[in-house]
Amino acid sequence: MFVDDVKLALEQGARAGAAAASTAGKDLRGDIENYVIPHLSDIAAHVAGIVEKRAAGIYTDTTAKALLDSQADSIKIVVETVVTLAVLEVQQIVNGIMAALTSVINSRLGFTLL
Repeated sequence: MFVDDVKLALEQGARAGAAAASTAGKDLRGDIENYVIPHLSDIAAHVAGIVEKRAAGIYTDTTAKALLDSQADSIKIVVETVVTLAVLEVQQIVNGIMAALTSVINSRLGFTLL
């Protein structure tokens, strides 16, 4: 039955996309180690400096808070950069499924519909 062909195509597309994503998933851990963690070390140094300068009276509460907020934004940006890589891999899974679906439908019809 055609529904079985569609189901099989979707499953194969998902598996193909997942295979591509699994390789990048392993790389993601490397990105955390090689990109995020070194940046977090830099951010930690900045945070410690801000706190020390506040404790020494060099920075006011307002200044220290603004600078700490900036560091929190930096953490978010660093992590989001790596998470974006994962989102791109999810898109590969969707693309694999859609390519398989398009192929099975167009084969069945004998012309390009999708």
